[in-house]
Amino acid sequence: MRYRLEDIEAFVAVVETGSISAAAVRLDVAKSVISKRVTNLESCLGVALLQRSTRHALPTISGMQFFERSKAIMQDLDEAAQSVSGAHRGLQGTVRLALPMSFGHRHVLPALMPFFRASKDLIVHMDLDDRHVDLVQGGYDMAIRIGVLADSNLIARRLARSKRVLCCSPGYLATRERPTTLAELAAHDRIGYGLVSSSHVWQFHKTDETSDEYGDGIVATNIHARVVTNNGEAMVQAALAGLGITVLPTFLINGLLRSGALVELALDGLVPTSDSVYAVYTQSRNLPSKVRTIIDLLAQAWAGEIAPWDRPAAPGPALAASVPEAA
Repeated sequence: MRYRLEDIEAFVAVVETGSISAAAVRLDVAKSVISKRVTNLESCLGVALLQRSTRHALPTISGMQFFERSKAIMQDLDEAAQSVSGAHRGLQGTVRLALPMSFGHRHVLPALMPFFRASKDLIVHMDLDDRHVDLVQGGYDMAIRIGVLADSNLIARRLARSKRVLCCSPGYLATRERPTTLAELAAHDRIGYGLVSSSHVWQFHKTDETSDEYGDGIVATNIHARVVTNNGEAMVQAALAGLGITVLPTFLINGLLRSGALVELALDGLVPTSDSVYAVYTQSRNLPSKVRTIIDLLAQAWAGEIAPWDRPAAPGPALAASVPEAA
C-alpha cells in the first residue's frame, strides 16, 4: 500500500494543531477520517509518527523528522501549482492571518481589502486577537505583531514604526497636577496593558543627550495601574473617562489628540519609546507567493519615515464664504 497526499496532509495538520480534533476542524472532516489517514501513513512507512493521548497528539522523533520534510514538500507543491496556474487565475488556496485587534481593524484590513476583493480564488481566514498565538500550532501563514519580538524560530520583517505617547483626558488634569517627572508620574492613577510580560513597566528614552539625570539608554519605570485591560480600545475608553494616565500608540489616538479629547503629556527630557510593526512567519525555503504578496502590500502601504497614521491630517475642502444677497 502506498501513502497518499491526503494522508500526509492530515499528519501535518495534526502536528501543527496539536491534536486530531483540531486537525479535523481545520481540514473540515471527521476525527475518524484524520485518525484513519494518519494510521494509513504509519502503516505505509512502517514507523510510529505520533504519540497519542486523550487530548493531544505529539510527534515522535521520526514523526518530527517526517513532518519537517513533509511541510516543506507541501509548500513546494503549492508553489508548483501556483506557478502554472497563477498567471491565468491569480493567487489561489487558503491564507491564514493572525492580526492584533485594533491595529488590524484600523490599518491592516483597509490596506488589504482591495487585494482580497481582486483575488477571487484566494480563501482568507483572519483571526483578530491581541494575544500572541503560536503560528505553527494555529496553522497560520503569517502574523502582524507590534513591539519587541521574543526570540523564536520565526522570521520577521519590519514594516513600520509605531509611536507611543503619554496621555490622559483634560477632565483628569482638571483635578490633578500635570506630572513633569517620573517621580510625579508615580503619584498618579494609571491605566495599564495586561497582555505582555512588560505590561507593568513603561519605557522612555531621553530627548536631551546632555542631561545625566536618567543615565544612559532606556529608562524604565514600574507602574501600579488602577485599571488594567487586554485591549487598546478599552484603554482609550478608560483614558477618555478620566480614569488615569496611560501610554498609547498613536495609531489609536492621533484623532483624539488633534481634537483635544486626549492631551499628550511631556516629561522633562523623556518620551515613551516607540515600537515597530512586524510581519512574522515561519521559516521555510520558499515563502508562498500569497504570503509574500500580502507582506509586500503592507510594506508599500506603510512605507516612509513617518507611518501613515502619524502624518498630518489632510486639510478638508475649503468652505465657500457666505455672501449675503443684495437687498
